[in-house]
Amino acid sequence: MSIQPRQPIGKLLMSLNRRILYLILIVVSTVPLFFQIKVPDKPDDSTIDMYSKLMSLPEGSTVLLSTGWTYSTRGENKGQFDAILKILMRRHIKAALFSISDVTAPKVAIEEITELNMERQKEGKKPYQRWSDWVSLGFFPNGDGTANAMSVSLVKAFEGKQEVAPNGSVENVFNSPVLKGHDSISSIPLLIGVESTSATTTYIQKLGGKVPIVFAVTGVMGPEALPYYSSGQVSGLAIGLKGALDLETLMQYGINNPGPNGVVMVPSQHHAGVVPGFPNDKNYGTGLAYFPTLHVSLALLILAVLVGNIGMYMQRRGW
Repeated sequence: MSIQPRQPIGKLLMSLNRRILYLILIVVSTVPLFFQIKVPDKPDDSTIDMYSKLMSLPEGSTVLLSTGWTYSTRGENKGQFDAILKILMRRHIKAALFSISDVTAPKVAIEEITELNMERQKEGKKPYQRWSDWVSLGFFPNGDGTANAMSVSLVKAFEGKQEVAPNGSVENVFNSPVLKGHDSISSIPLLIGVESTSATTTYIQKLGGKVPIVFAVTGVMGPEALPYYSSGQVSGLAIGLKGALDLETLMQYGINNPGPNGVVMVPSQHHAGVVPGFPNDKNYGTGLAYFPTLHVSLALLILAVLVGNIGMYMQRRGW
């Protein structure tokens, strides 16, 4: 019986079946989603400013909520959007929802509101109701023109937009409690943009200085948006998956806010005051769920690159 020669380790490393790698990737990126793994988080100053701005809104006021994300960026934008909505719901802030980025974005946002309302009902809380708490203005394909019109008159910008009132009648959105009396952009305390496109630039160019603006953007859009935050043109900024986790952490602990044991979990020299959190509510969502998964997946990627390079080196040396 002939004895097969032992294959070099380098060749074995280089011949690892890619299907095994895919299987490992599926396992390591899926398993963490079934467990709430608490990870240490130090919120960025830009996200702290955004949270502070949201928490300083007068209760019962109305904000403009631009939604420029769909399922393609839900890994980052969903967690941001959910956190923002939870804050608005808990503080009884009304929202006028619209998009200049994607025709399907308002539908995705409405589905997300429905999902959050189901959570609120399970917790015995009042749902965030269409017409009285929020309205959907739909999609506007001409972003520049819409933003220009908003700077002049909200009534002209959203002319002809209708919603279904509780009595079943279809009425002008400016008859709703959300937009009634808000003819001018100056009456709106905040424009919030959850974006995955360059709509951020459009809002800054057309509405900068006329209404305070905060953004939640994808990681790719972060470098483009940061200069606007640094220059003070944007009042707050949450970037990528880290931004989603930051908002969830801030909702849990607040800013410079002593917990039950007197320990401040999120100290900030950047922000002078104390801003409370919502420690008794369900604050963590996809931000915390996806963050460990991202890091485990990146660790696997780095490990695979290292194994590949080591295998190549060993193979060239005949080991």
